[in-house]
Amino acid sequence: MAHFKFAFIVFIALDSSALAGVIDAQSARDEWSAMQDTCKDCTQIMELFADMLKNADTQDLIKKALEDLCKLLPGTKAQNLCVEQVEKNLPMAIKLMTAFIKPSQICTSIGLCKGQSQGMEEELLTNLIANFNIAPGTGTMSEMPSSVQCTLCMLLLKNVETVISTAQGTVVKILAAGCVALPSVLRRACRCFVERVVLQLVEFLLSWATPQRVCSLLRLCSSQDDCYSCQTLAVLAQFHLGSNATELQTSSFLESVCMLHPSAIPECESFTQHHRLALQRALAKPVGILDLCEGALLCAAETETGVEGRDPCSRGALYRCRDQTTAKECNSVSFCEKYVWQ
Repeated sequence: MAHFKFAFIVFIALDSSALAGVIDAQSARDEWSAMQDTCKDCTQIMELFADMLKNADTQDLIKKALEDLCKLLPGTKAQNLCVEQVEKNLPMAIKLMTAFIKPSQICTSIGLCKGQSQGMEEELLTNLIANFNIAPGTGTMSEMPSSVQCTLCMLLLKNVETVISTAQGTVVKILAAGCVALPSVLRRACRCFVERVVLQLVEFLLSWATPQRVCSLLRLCSSQDDCYSCQTLAVLAQFHLGSNATELQTSSFLESVCMLHPSAIPECESFTQHHRLALQRALAKPVGILDLCEGALLCAAETETGVEGRDPCSRGALYRCRDQTTAKECNSVSFCEKYVWQ
């Protein structure tokens, strides 16, 4: 499964770059202005793009681009491992993308269809991860220290960003060729869409799906602040809801917790909004606090002793409230008395 994550993160980034085409669209502006239903056109183009992903020629092109990317890695062993995982897991990654990313959701997210809501972008990717239960498994990647996995993930995605500009001409040709498959009445509108909107779509994908965010969501990089916040939130949820809460109850709790405890979680509104779906599901499970946050992909699994040199109080409420002495050392007596020691 860790190998799948490796191919998946590269595929997501490459999929973003595969839309990056910038050509002069001045000649198409008048025609574009006559189009009245951009939402419908966007949805049709995205459906076409999803069909193209299922095409063997398109998959071969993606595979070749990924293999070229693998060659940027240092050392023959790393390059061979990368190519091996691309060949093994690319079909599954393509199936995942075409099955779960809906054209209407993409068009809503980039503002071409009505109903855009905050957090839509993160919810799309979080849904993919949750539905496929992507988590560390056995194998070469999972045996690496978490810092190495994170570094490799960041390196791959940053390298992809640097080669986006070189793929622009090819991408425009691919998408324009796909317009031929549409009925004649839509072909000119399709070409106009490619020329005018592709850049906007790419900018949206690259501005949201940053290397840091994608690697964190895939649990290859972890944020200790998010882990701390999750554990604090879990303690508060157990205090208010008990240990058998439903998803409906946890959803309501996430809407009110920042007002009930404004100082408990740093940047509370942003944290609960960005991780809402994962938290809503995790808080409804009758598991321990640390397991809960690991399941929500907000804490990386580590040994009891933690990382050398790290402040032990940063492990979260589970550690800080384990006894009176520890609570005093972490200046958390008041918090533990109110929410944990009951």
